Amino acid sequence: MTSAAFSRDGTRIVTASSDRTARQWDAETGEPIGRPLAGHTDYVSGAAFSPDGNRILTVSGDKTARLWDAGTGEQIGLPFTGHTDIVSSAAFSSDGRRIVTASWDRTARLWDIDARGSIALLGHPDRVLSVAFSPDGTRVVTASSDGTVRLWDVFADPRELISAAKTVAPRCLTTEQRAAFFFLAAEPPAWCITMAKWPYQTAAWKAWLADQRAGKDPQLPAAQ
Repeated sequence: MTSAAFSRDGTRIVTASSDRTARQWDAETGEPIGRPLAGHTDYVSGAAFSPDGNRILTVSGDKTARLWDAGTGEQIGLPFTGHTDIVSSAAFSSDGRRIVTASWDRTARLWDIDARGSIALLGHPDRVLSVAFSPDGTRVVTASSDGTVRLWDVFADPRELISAAKTVAPRCLTTEQRAAFFFLAAEPPAWCITMAKWPYQTAAWKAWLADQRAGKDPQLPAAQ
């Protein structure tokens, strides 16, 4: 066995195994419940129940995470893919809407279960071995073979993340830097000017923004 966890009500146990399966067990009798959760193509490194006990999350050396219906043993949807090495650990958020996975690829990923997409990528300079949510779901803790444990803020939606990033960003991209990326407009976002982020903290840029908001078509100020 590589991992084991209780359901929240304490009546069931889920185990992960190097035989590429996970199993549920009756915590009172020790008898297996239903059939093995089979589908991974490499050893299962971790398994956990969702907070309501209706789903099971497994992670594997096959670089994926998978969700299972705890009642039927059927896999729910497609695997969560994106990691490039062994997925070593995973956990549900307390509301059951998100999961976080740790990987030997030196990252942890935060996933929205309904969207089935990775919504954050957290990095260490070495393998990430373990991961967990705080009880209120606002932070993630990761432990790595680099000898460190790190705390990460978790945002409820992208708008919160953007607001936080704006606040802590020491500067914005210059117009020349923006031009180097074909998908960026030459004009800086308005918040770079209103928050006086370098190099848009000048009076010339404030006047440019005021003219633009007035419906005019001002030229970009000359580079400082």
